[in-house]
Amino acid sequence: MIGIFRSIRMGGLLASSVTALAACAVVTPAQSERNSALYTAARTCENGSLWVERVSNEGMVYTRTMNSSGNEWAPFQKCYQEKTQPIWQRYCQAEPESPRCKR
Repeated sequence: MIGIFRSIRMGGLLASSVTALAACAVVTPAQSERNSALYTAARTCENGSLWVERVSNEGMVYTRTMNSSGNEWAPFQKCYQEKTQPIWQRYCQAEPESPRCKR
């Protein structure tokens, strides 16, 4: 009998954990639109062996390069900042309470 209650309790903990993790991964429509636009902008700034892997839920771009000299990063960063400024402005109009928008 104790084994049944333990299984039920463990199942409840597992369900609670899965629900909590799913809640952390939820993005708003404005965040989803922003991230899609950020990814598209970042892809247009790729150069040499530097390419974009992904954009995080928070809007941070992740890149990868095979060039160890780092010469591709500065041009990418300049291009990316120029192209994403209007994207962030639109996003902050839609979600002004976002931590990134309170700067």
